[in-house]
Amino acid sequence: MQQGLFGYDHSQLIAVEMELKKISLKENSKDREEIEAVKNQMLLERLEAAENQSANKEITYDDWKRKKDAEDRLKKRLISEALSIEKEQQIREINDKISLEAEKSKVYRDWARAKRKEEKQKKREKKLQEKAIENDKNKKREEASAHYKEWLRENLIKLKEQKKKERKEKKAKEAMEREIERKKEEDRIRAELAYQEWLINKLNKADSSTHEMYSEPKIKKPIMLAYSPNKKKIPAIQHSYEGYSQSISEQDVEYSQYTDEEEEESSPVISSQKPPRHGNLQPGRNVHRVDDNHTFEDLSSIRRSPHVVDTYQNEPEESESEFEESSYEEDEIDRP
Repeated sequence: MQQGLFGYDHSQLIAVEMELKKISLKENSKDREEIEAVKNQMLLERLEAAENQSANKEITYDDWKRKKDAEDRLKKRLISEALSIEKEQQIREINDKISLEAEKSKVYRDWARAKRKEEKQKKREKKLQEKAIENDKNKKREEASAHYKEWLRENLIKLKEQKKKERKEKKAKEAMEREIERKKEEDRIRAELAYQEWLINKLNKADSSTHEMYSEPKIKKPIMLAYSPNKKKIPAIQHSYEGYSQSISEQDVEYSQYTDEEEEESSPVISSQKPPRHGNLQPGRNVHRVDDNHTFEDLSSIRRSPHVVDTYQNEPEESESEFEESSYEEDEIDRP
């Protein structure tokens, strides 16, 4: 420092202070730590330069005292400025921290708000989706129920129609069976009436054609020949002759009450029981056949009648032809 008219020359310190102010204006564009280091370095350099200049000159106690006081004041001022700068820096850091925390808090609050909103939106969408699914299920359930009801109604209608058709078919079948039974019964009655009429006609015809003396018919015994093929059939033939003679005796008993005059005026009355089906014989009388062929024809007519019981039902089919052959042989033997 140089001493002037009004004390010491503080131009260098003023220049340092001005540089510090200029540097302080650039704090916003540079790092604070680097700026502080530059400041301290510049101050130290200035102070060292001032000390070197003053060390080369001899000064008095008063000058030293004034210099020392000025240095103390400058040091205090610099310290106070450094403290104020540090305090401002601390305050700024605190404010920055507070603002950062506030910004973080704001960001968190915004995030939490957005998160809550998103969760609410998700819950709303999930609820709407569940409601849509439930509505879809209800709709499908209603459609299935309606379809099932329609299917059940159609099946019931079909079942009813089928039952009705089955009842109709059953009634038709029963009616057809009744008709068949009725026709069978009518055919049976018609055949019975035809047989009775045929029998009456036969009896009337026999009565009108014969006026000779009646005698018991002569039952012919089968001739046993060593070479006869009817040897094994004799019991069946004998059985038929016995039935034939028995039927003749029964007819004699049944029609014996009628006289000759009654026979001429009206035909004989048939009893409630089925008349004997053994041929066209005269009731109440035993006709003597002049010709043996006439007897053979009567026996043949008996075999052809549909209502005559087959006397050879237990014999083979050849029995009838064998019986005819045996009858024919007997007729030839008895002929004169």
